[in-house]
Amino acid sequence: MAYQFAHTQTYSRKGNGKSRSVASVVAEAVRQVGYCPHVDDPSPPNVLHGISPDAIPALIEQRIATAKACFAEQLKGKGRGIRQDQHVLEAAVFSHPNRSSELSDPDVRARYQKWRDDVIEWVKNDFDSRGLDFVSAVEHLDESHPHIHAYGVPRATES
Repeated sequence: MAYQFAHTQTYSRKGNGKSRSVASVVAEAVRQVGYCPHVDDPSPPNVLHGISPDAIPALIEQRIATAKACFAEQLKGKGRGIRQDQHVLEAAVFSHPNRSSELSDPDVRARYQKWRDDVIEWVKNDFDSRGLDFVSAVEHLDESHPHIHAYGVPRATES
């Protein structure tokens, strides 16, 4: 067994030299050609929660448009849009300590599935407590260790 890790990072629509863009992050998650060179034999992810990651950029754009419209009257035309380099997506990845090849063992598979359910529940609570909507989670089983990617966006503006 290897060690387990969790990592969280935020992303903007544009990206920069230090951080990738929302589009490139979700392209890797759905295993779009050219975005996952680290995976020998990419296969589509299993969506565990919410929408497919490739729908996230459109969701973000829709939320930005809604927020802009919601505050247009208050700003009386003096408002600014959300900058392209404003971070609008939080992504987290959680890696399981067992190898993907070990999931054929029923005991390992059961422990993995319990861990996976616990991760999803923890992410729901964590994102909610910080004002994020938990919009997507996917599972990858095509790398050495099974892992989950979870995505949160700022809570929708009430109009």
